[in-house]
Amino acid sequence: MEKIFQGKFYNGLSSFAYEASILLEEHAILIAYNDKEEQEQTVVWDINQMQKNEFIDKANVTLIYGVFPPQSLEVHSAEFVSEIKSKYAKAPFMQSNYHFLANKGLKGVLIGGSACLGLLLLFYFFGIPTVAESIATKFPIQYEEQLGEQMFEALIKNYEVDSAKSTLVNDFYKKLNYPSNYNIKITVVQEDMVNAFAVPGGNIVVFDGILEKMRSSEQLAALLAHEASHIELKHSTKSIFRSLGNYLFISLIFYDINAIASILIDNANMLNNLSYS
Repeated sequence: MEKIFQGKFYNGLSSFAYEASILLEEHAILIAYNDKEEQEQTVVWDINQMQKNEFIDKANVTLIYGVFPPQSLEVHSAEFVSEIKSKYAKAPFMQSNYHFLANKGLKGVLIGGSACLGLLLLFYFFGIPTVAESIATKFPIQYEEQLGEQMFEALIKNYEVDSAKSTLVNDFYKKLNYPSNYNIKITVVQEDMVNAFAVPGGNIVVFDGILEKMRSSEQLAALLAHEASHIELKHSTKSIFRSLGNYLFISLIFYDINAIASILIDNANMLNNLSYS
């Protein structure tokens, strides 16, 4: 009878770790766990769809499956590590460059390590800003809206919302009939500062201090069009990704994809200070 191992399963949608039972079959890994509603779930990983595993020590391993956002499996068991090395020795995810260099001895490890470090430093200092903006540009609207809603909820707690003015401004914006790929929602808050800003995914926050300064409906239309264009052109998303690029890069290096959402949400307040030409 094949042995069942225990580990922690991450479904790629949150940072929550599920206690899981793991069965190693010839061409697949079976993972069984109970979701947050205590419903039993089974996940089947095709061996050929697993990402390469560069580092496996004697008793600990993290396996990665699929593309963004990937699923992952953490197991702390020397027997499990020995079993996957034996059962999947020829599988694509086990054919790592690190293992090849390790077989060359200390010299191979030092050469490979130095080359990797040099490339990482080069990318860290010169490539991250460009890559971060490119990722932001291609970031799916669906994910941007979900992320933006979480950021908005974290941010709006700092203000007192004026529901009556919010309703009036939203009604006014709808009459303008600006075309957009996003569902634009406007929230007016009580704040003397003359300011307004856009949150990724569709939320616009307007301080009533700027409304008090306005003398015509055209001025309000211009303000809302300005902020809506930031959302449509992903200006807020790009600025956040650039500013937090180093943190995001480190999360990607360690396969901690789920940390990205946490990093962006924790830094939602920086939207107050974003400015554009």
